[in-house]
Amino acid sequence: MTRKSYENKFKKYIFILVLLIIISLIAVTSIIIYYIQKNFNNKNNKTSLVENEVLNVTESYNYTEFDQNKIILVAGENEKKANYQIKEQDALGIFSAVISQEKVYIIKEDITGKFKSVYGTSGLQNEKEYEVSGINSKPIDIKIGYIGTDYTNPIVTILNDNGSVQIVNLKEGINSGNFVASNNMGKNIVRIDNVVNKTNETSEMSIIITSQDGTAYDIKDLI
Repeated sequence: MTRKSYENKFKKYIFILVLLIIISLIAVTSIIIYYIQKNFNNKNNKTSLVENEVLNVTESYNYTEFDQNKIILVAGENEKKANYQIKEQDALGIFSAVISQEKVYIIKEDITGKFKSVYGTSGLQNEKEYEVSGINSKPIDIKIGYIGTDYTNPIVTILNDNGSVQIVNLKEGINSGNFVASNNMGKNIVRIDNVVNKTNETSEMSIIITSQDGTAYDIKDLI
């Protein structure tokens, strides 16, 4: 009886040990699957190029709301014959970008007198209209934002009627006076937002473009 009792206890211990091993393997497997899934989700989130807050803002967005204040009457006493322009100014009051007769122009206005302190000397003339080359569709809206931690990298964002976006890096054309639009970016773009991303004590400016389906892209990751 003693030997049989010992064998029964031994089998019981073996069973408990095997059960604990199985439970441990299941737990370890579950943890590994969890972290793999978490890393995969994080990777997908990074490739979306935007934070969740931006997506939450734009998910219900359908069509861009055009700001009527951008349209200015520039010529003609008869309103029916008048020419209209869409005009946007940068935050420092140095540049303006204008859509006129399906063309885009950059103008150095420098109404605040900050051009020299920010960009140094250049041959860019005040009030002269510099036509942007490379526009490959009809421009319907325009915006000026910045990329980086200061105001030295202004970017003109042009929304075309085919739903694509082109950009003009003003810094690249300041010295030469040649402003060139980039290749098309995005599809079915309906919204352009100038944003500030804050990380700890650092603030970095950028531009977000959002498509009809709510997908948003950070311009700095596309250029």
